[in-house]
Amino acid sequence: MRAMCFRALLTWVVMGIAYNGISLARVSQGHSALAPTDPIAGALFVGVIGSLLLWTFLRHWRIYRWISVVATMLLAYSGIYLHVVNRLQDPTLPLYLSTFWWTLAIGINALGVSALIASQLRGAQPETPES
Repeated sequence: MRAMCFRALLTWVVMGIAYNGISLARVSQGHSALAPTDPIAGALFVGVIGSLLLWTFLRHWRIYRWISVVATMLLAYSGIYLHVVNRLQDPTLPLYLSTFWWTLAIGINALGVSALIASQLRGAQPETPES
């Protein structure tokens, strides 16, 4: 369970940076972004929070537990809830390149939230030495 949670977190980081990187590349070429999220802010959030989560996951479990709770709330709000609200406000999704990119943004962030929640469960705790 622990290794699977780590791989899921790592996958979220890579996919989140890639999504925002594609969006930034489009903006720098004069095209529209993939989503209303500023691609630099999005990449920084995923990179910094993701790196901190991965490092503490491996080295500082107690710190990870606290950081992961905050990260879960931030990611669920900004990475899922706000995208869903955009869809509810205007089903044509004018702020997104397409429905595909809207769905992918939510999917990537849902992976991150799921990995964070799963890692907070008992099954992801570090193995304790046998007595």
